[in-house]
Amino acid sequence: MLEGIVLYLTARGIAKLPELVAHLRNSRLGAGFATWVENNHQRLMQNPKLKQSAGAGGVATKPVKVLDHTNVPEQPRPKKIKKAAPVDTITKIKNTTATARGTTVSAKRILPGTNDNVAVIGRNMDAVKPFADALGKQGIEVETFSGSKISKAANDAFKELSTRYGGKIPDDVLVNTKMFSENQAWVEGIMNKGGTVADIGNPFDAGKSVFYEMEKSIIFGGIK
Repeated sequence: MLEGIVLYLTARGIAKLPELVAHLRNSRLGAGFATWVENNHQRLMQNPKLKQSAGAGGVATKPVKVLDHTNVPEQPRPKKIKKAAPVDTITKIKNTTATARGTTVSAKRILPGTNDNVAVIGRNMDAVKPFADALGKQGIEVETFSGSKISKAANDAFKELSTRYGGKIPDDVLVNTKMFSENQAWVEGIMNKGGTVADIGNPFDAGKSVFYEMEKSIIFGGIK
């Protein structure tokens, strides 16, 4: 997804940004993601990884070979990697389940990394945390966007906005919060250090979240 945006703006020019934003606003990604692209297009254009993935003429790098043939799909990382995460780690992630709100939570897809570090993402932290805890009990080093990963300033500002909007902060406001920018920086950090990512999806069938949509776009590109 992000590679496509960079390729489009490179080929068509920044003058086409309003047209692209309008298209995104009317797509399944929604107004929140469209606003984020509008505000961050220069950062995207300067990101060397996105430019490399888009490539000259838009030819993407060859995907990483899938480690095995189980039912949990492993997604291609948008660049070649020298070595894969330990197979034992991937196997543990695939075989791990947790329970949240009476619902069984498991990894819906996995992006293999280059080390033992594992990040867990998902639509709702009430499901992410139990799954991450279950992995941690197996000796896996796990991180999520929570706790010390979020600054006090971001938490305080978010709470203030939540109070102001009665707990329902509009997407176009969310994408401009410190919480959102810190979440984005966390995801980019995971990708930069080659961590493995386990995506638990949307186990509670909740509505769309601009935070989760942004995470998926950066990590998995255009793959849903």
